[in-house]
Amino acid sequence: MASILRKHKQLYEAQKRSIESLKREADHILDFRGSITSISLLKLTQTFREMKANEVLEILGSNLDTRSDLFKVLPDDSYELIFLDVVDEEEYFYRIQLKKKN
Repeated sequence: MASILRKHKQLYEAQKRSIESLKREADHILDFRGSITSISLLKLTQTFREMKANEVLEILGSNLDTRSDLFKVLPDDSYELIFLDVVDEEEYFYRIQLKKKN
């Protein structure tokens, strides 16, 4: 049992390191924690439209509805998802990075 737990911990640490290597400093940051969904989505589309190709947008949020709607307002072929991470599970706070495609 201990060896299984050790293997799971090693796998978790390896995945964590690979996610960390994908993260990069964002060119734009939007903090939607505590904001109204419709206003957040409007701000997202406006910011994304103004971004140049290959720039990275980081989104911080706490509303599950906003998180799922983020991917509905942007065309699938317009961005690359770098990562989606839950930062604080107690207060539910997520962090998303998107890279704008050409």
